Amino acid sequence: MGDATIVADFMVRDPACAEPWQPVALARHRMLMSSFSYLPMRVDGEWKRISDYAIAMYLARSESRRRALAWRIEVAHSDGALSIEPAPTVSPRATVKQALDASAGKPVLVVAEDRLIGIATPFDML
Repeated sequence: MGDATIVADFMVRDPACAEPWQPVALARHRMLMSSFSYLPMRVDGEWKRISDYAIAMYLARSESRRRALAWRIEVAHSDGALSIEPAPTVSPRATVKQALDASAGKPVLVVAEDRLIGIATPFDML
C-alpha cells in the first residue's frame, strides 16, 4: 500500500446500503451484523448516510421500540424522528487528502457516474 495515493486504493467496494422503503429494523440489523456505524442511502436523488447514533437516538425516544423498528426509514425520517445526514461524495480518482478533507472524520461515499461504487472511512485510509 506504499504507492497507494487515491481513494480507490483504500475504499470498500460494493458497500451495503439502506433503502428508504426498508424498515428501520433492517438497517439496524445490517449495522449490527457487520459492525457498521453508517449506511449509505439514496434519498430523492441525493446520497445520504444513516448512522448508528441516529438509529439509537430514534429508538431511545420512541414509545414502542417494536413499532419504531417496523417503520420504514422514509416514514421515520419524514416525521422528523430519524435523522439522515447528507453524505460527501468523491470520485474514485480523488486523492486520499481530498477524501479526508471531504469526510470531516466520517465515511465518504465514492461515486462514479452517479453510481455508488465504494465507501471509505478515515480508518480505511490509514
